[in-house]
Amino acid sequence: MFTDAHLHISNAGFGVGYRDISEAGLLFCNASRPSDWIPLEELMQSDKRVVPFFGTHPWYSDEYDGEGVLVKILEKYPEANVGEIGLDGTRSGHDALKIFKEQLDVASRVNRIASIHMVRSTDDVLSALKGHDIRTIIHSYDAPAGFVNAFV
Repeated sequence: MFTDAHLHISNAGFGVGYRDISEAGLLFCNASRPSDWIPLEELMQSDKRVVPFFGTHPWYSDEYDGEGVLVKILEKYPEANVGEIGLDGTRSGHDALKIFKEQLDVASRVNRIASIHMVRSTDDVLSALKGHDIRTIIHSYDAPAGFVNAFV
């Protein structure tokens, strides 16, 4: 048994990129955009291994619905977390840094784990995390080894 700590709803049998998850004990399943939230709700209700992460990925920041919508779904599902959120220095939508900070603030306020996408954006992600007492999962970590202590 293993835990898949970075699964997207599209990889869980809901579209292209499907992979075999039959042997996983836990599935940390990330939404990429608000339109993923209903399929994620359906998946978590049908598969008890799913640990849901609701959020808006930086690639889709143009589709962000605001922190009120995110707070509402997190209140509905106390076992849910926030993700996948973050920054991508190669490809991000409009206002990605502002939207990342808003989602990070929500995760911090409601005491949820944040699954963070970080591609060529180490300094900005690290800066945004300062002042937050928050548990994180970092995806696509590409910073030098010396940055590990800063994130810890």
